[in-house]
Amino acid sequence: MADSRESSRSISVVLNILMQVLTRPTLSIGGQPLVDRTNVDEEDMQKEISLLKRSLKLKQAGALIPRELVELLASWPKFCKYKSNFYEALRGYPKVTKINVRELNDKNRSRSGSLEVKREQFDYFILRSDDLPTVKDNKATIEIISPVLKDSRYRWKGIYNKGGETIDFYMCDEDFKKQMFDEKISFTSGMCIDCVLEIARKLSEMGETINISYTVTTVIRTRFDKMEIVTPQGKRHLRKLEAEKKQLTLDLFG
Repeated sequence: MADSRESSRSISVVLNILMQVLTRPTLSIGGQPLVDRTNVDEEDMQKEISLLKRSLKLKQAGALIPRELVELLASWPKFCKYKSNFYEALRGYPKVTKINVRELNDKNRSRSGSLEVKREQFDYFILRSDDLPTVKDNKATIEIISPVLKDSRYRWKGIYNKGGETIDFYMCDEDFKKQMFDEKISFTSGMCIDCVLEIARKLSEMGETINISYTVTTVIRTRFDKMEIVTPQGKRHLRKLEAEKKQLTLDLFG
């Protein structure tokens, strides 16, 4: 009997979270995502989920549904896509003027307050585009497999250190290409570049985040065996980062 009560309590908490996630807007008034979630946010979300599971297991009565967890889930790309598909489908039915969600007990009576979304609010949930903000990796390392110097339309191939995957990428550091073309930097099998890498992303129909293109904007240094060469543009980039870091420190601590 106790197991049944605990199971019912856990289901009630999960349903309450889902109700809040489903009815919390995804977009701002201007149609932009409210926030852009990062890997750090995902780690925070997993921590909050673990804490919630622990509180349920220990039968803790207080703070079962952390506000931070609801906010993270409500704006997570996968859930945003699910909500977008749901509200877009509802918008196709003119007779649907609003949705009202509430949790019922086994006697079909309300166990918690209801949450409502009116038809004129549906647009706050429907994504305008599946494109996600570009991610910038300032500390990317790529082992170059094959460079392309003459035609910028073609992509280079290399092994990206994050996950060790083979990627096709655009080399948009014209200084670096010229240095290689003029043989100031010679390509050698196994050569790596530390660089600034921009990753364009989009959402699939199932809400999965897909990387659609990779672009190297600045080559900071080249590495082969124990030899490292910092490029002139790399020195400028590092000086800029250091200046920004100092300015941030001044802004924070005066």
